[in-house]
Amino acid sequence: MRQILTAAALAALSAFASAATLTVGPAPVVTDPGWLLNGTGTAYATQALCIAAAGALPAPKPGASTKATCADSTTIIMTSPLPPPSSSGTVLSGPTSSAVLTDGAGTFWALTAGVVYEQPLGATAMAKAGFSANVIALAYVNGKIYQENTACQWYGWTATANPPWARITAAPIAGPACPPISLVTSPNGTMAPPANQIVDAAKSVWTLSAGVVSKDGTTL
Repeated sequence: MRQILTAAALAALSAFASAATLTVGPAPVVTDPGWLLNGTGTAYATQALCIAAAGALPAPKPGASTKATCADSTTIIMTSPLPPPSSSGTVLSGPTSSAVLTDGAGTFWALTAGVVYEQPLGATAMAKAGFSANVIALAYVNGKIYQENTACQWYGWTATANPPWARITAAPIAGPACPPISLVTSPNGTMAPPANQIVDAAKSVWTLSAGVVSKDGTTL
C-alpha cells in the first residue's frame, strides 16, 4: 500500500533535514615553514632548493668536511679533497727549485737556497722545516720526504722527532752528484748563535737548533 505523506508530515521531515545540516567554518590556515637550512634563514619551497643552498655555502678547507641540515633533518656533508700528492720519486734539485712537492697530507714542500721549507694544510705561508742547510735535493719517495746535502748525506723527515730530520744510511733514490766540499774552519772564538754553524779543524759542522746540538747533521 502506497504511503502518502501529508502536508504536515512533509513539513516535519523538512525541518529535521535542516537541523541535521553541518555547518563548515573557515578553512584552517596551515603554516608550513618550508625547508630551512640549518634551522634559520630563508625558507625554501622544496628540498632540492634547500640542498642547492647548502651547496652554495663556503667550501670547507681542503681535507675538511662541513655538515648542513634542512628542515626535515636531511643531512648534507660537503668535503673538499686534498690536493693530489706528487708522484713517488719526484726530486727537486737545489739549492733552489722553482717547483714544489706535495705529500699525502696536503703539505707543500719547497727548496730555497739550500734550505727546506714546508707549508702544512691550513697554514698561510711557508716556514722552515726544522733545521736544514746545504741541501741539494728534496725528494718525495713512497709517501715520505727526504733531503740530500752537499756531503751526499740523506735525511728523512720524521716530524715528531727532535730534530725532525733523521739520518738514513741508504739513499731512497738517486740524487744529484754532490759538489766538492769546501768548508772553511770557523775563526777562533766563533759562537752559534749568532753564527749559523761552527766548522772545526776536522771540517765537521756543528749546529744548534731548539737547544739541540748536532754534528754533521746527527744529534749528539
